[in-house]
Amino acid sequence: MVTPTARAGRSAEETVPPALWRAAAALFLSLLVAKCVLAANLELFGDGAFYWLEAQHPALSYSDVPFLTPALVALGTEVAGNTPFGVRWPFLAAGSLLPFAVYWVARPLTGGRDAVLAAIFAMLLPVPALMGLLAIPDVPLLLLQVLCFGALERAMRRDGIGWWVVAGLSAALAFNAHYRFAFFGLGALLYLLATQAGRARLRRPGPWTALAIAAFGALPVLWFNLAHDLAGVSFHFVDRHPWQFDPEGLLYLVEQAIWVTPLMFAALAATLWRVARAAIGGDGPAGLAAAMAVAYLAPFTALSPWAVAGNTTTGHWAIFAYVALLPWLPGALRAIRGSGAAGRVFAWAVPASAAAFLILALFSITLTARYEHVPASLRGLATDKLSGWEHLAEDLQARLAATPEARGTILVNRYDTAAQLAFWLNRPSGIYNIDNNKVFRRGRAAQRAIWGFDIAGLRHDRPGGDVFIVIEGHDPPGALGPFCELFDEVRPLGGFTLFDGERRYGYYLGRGLRAEAAAPGVCER
Repeated sequence: MVTPTARAGRSAEETVPPALWRAAAALFLSLLVAKCVLAANLELFGDGAFYWLEAQHPALSYSDVPFLTPALVALGTEVAGNTPFGVRWPFLAAGSLLPFAVYWVARPLTGGRDAVLAAIFAMLLPVPALMGLLAIPDVPLLLLQVLCFGALERAMRRDGIGWWVVAGLSAALAFNAHYRFAFFGLGALLYLLATQAGRARLRRPGPWTALAIAAFGALPVLWFNLAHDLAGVSFHFVDRHPWQFDPEGLLYLVEQAIWVTPLMFAALAATLWRVARAAIGGDGPAGLAAAMAVAYLAPFTALSPWAVAGNTTTGHWAIFAYVALLPWLPGALRAIRGSGAAGRVFAWAVPASAAAFLILALFSITLTARYEHVPASLRGLATDKLSGWEHLAEDLQARLAATPEARGTILVNRYDTAAQLAFWLNRPSGIYNIDNNKVFRRGRAAQRAIWGFDIAGLRHDRPGGDVFIVIEGHDPPGALGPFCELFDEVRPLGGFTLFDGERRYGYYLGRGLRAEAAAPGVCER
């Protein structure tokens, strides 16, 4: 059997058509310019604002993420200022490096031409293509996964200790990007144990050197969890999931097809089939890619009916499974194209449909950046979650100035609103959250408690004092109940609306903070 990698080895030095280089460069530059413009005009997502807040309180790890994401935010704002672009630019840079990393992985495996095509596909896959527009852990995580994959492949092929060290260093950093890197470890373990070449390598020092370096890199996460009752592990693997059967979770692969785009998903499924067959035939790099795809897709698909909450976005969690297959995608499409007229149509429709979806996504994000000016009929194509926060902060600043008795202390009913206000007011402290289910589900309750930004911290900092209350929701008076139990008196101070009433905020003054929960005080609605 002639494997894809064996065929590629004979053409590794092939000349890449200049037109292909020009197409890749044009796509890269167009995408980079579009992302830079959008990154400068989009306000922060709620999670991004919380990472900014974490960056103001440096630590080895946090309850929701390890240290790398807040560290990148700190770097960004130190260089470019306390602005949304300042927060984003390190992630924008990391996301823009991804096609180069894919090319680096593919070049020795499938030849120069297919490596350029793989990089182009990395810029057409919606999630990788848009990496960097949001300051989220997935950006450095995906880049580090690709780098670690390339280092592992080279280490297995050359068996040089240097590449095992590079793999260990990449893994050490990736463990500090997100807990989901554990699935990469699962894929590597599956490959090493299931293949003859992998088992042979386990008898040599290389893999154990990489493991030791990776384990050392995981120490900050381990230290944090041991010091804080396994707060991070509990959040990611227990608290954020409902752990009860939901038939909607059976549609996980359908959701994946939507995230990847349906035709691209079908093409990647065909690629996985080819790669798996090559792996059975002894193709080592193909075996590594197949192991990674299985390690990411199988657990999420199996657990989805029990572990995916309806209001949690999870479609991007398995994205590395597809990126690992990109070096072999051009070869799979050539095989499909050679199967007849229908195959030729399909092979051309895959990149065309992905490009169309990407253009639509960029259009949607452009509408989001201009949300307040978008007609109501088009707002369904955008989201208000990255707009309006600066206006809210400006209004709140004026209200605080008119309420001196609160002494600038703010209590908010949502963690993301509290983080946004902290960013736009440039106040790393003095903004508290009332404990609620969403804070716990998002893993931020433990972190706010560590900082003293929860109710216990508020009582410690302002015993018996007055507090300015901000309640987000369409019925702020209906959400007053928990606040009424905290104060002797709660009275309304008006409110603020955004986007023709799509977002509403109620302002209240809580007077006489109680030392412990009691029967509701005087609560004016």
